[in-house]
Amino acid sequence: MFNLCKNTCTCFVDSWFGTDISICCLKHDIKYETQYKSKEVADEELFNCIRKRTNIALASVMWLGVRVGGYIAGWNKYKKESR
Repeated sequence: MFNLCKNTCTCFVDSWFGTDISICCLKHDIKYETQYKSKEVADEELFNCIRKRTNIALASVMWLGVRVGGYIAGWNKYKKESR
């Protein structure tokens, strides 16, 4: 069975109407794991990457998802592990 939360773009699609966006998500995940600059910068760079490949509407949806869900699923987890 297909599990959307186990793909590159966690709990979201890896491509949008044939355009691969998984590289944006992979880079974003790496930035979370390495505590790259700040969560805000990582999320803004994800937004810009998605916008360049698709459109501002999808980028906005992704940005909102990582701003809310990122604290729960990613940033705090990695922050605790790095202590």
